[in-house]
Amino acid sequence: MSPISQLLAGPLADQILEPAMAEGGGLGPVFGWLVGTGTGAGIGLLFVITGLMVAMVKFKEDEHGRFTPESVWRAWKDWDFGQKREPSTWLTLLARRMLNRLDG
Repeated sequence: MSPISQLLAGPLADQILEPAMAEGGGLGPVFGWLVGTGTGAGIGLLFVITGLMVAMVKFKEDEHGRFTPESVWRAWKDWDFGQKREPSTWLTLLARRMLNRLDG
């Protein structure tokens, strides 16, 4: 994990998700069936969301472990960055680096 994620995870879970997942909180009725409500449900929800995000990144990997960009940021639409159907070395480097950090 990067230092910024370590700095953000605690306050996000304690001050935003934990109150929202408490009894009568805004997210309790929505995600309570998944992680429960009350103490610890906020960090549980953060864990589930993080796991889903990692699964989405892994799903985009091809059989050789490469990543292909599917779209370009809207501000750069006028410039040609090559074919979007070919794996991107830069995107693969960024995604593999993030996944390696998560693996430990």
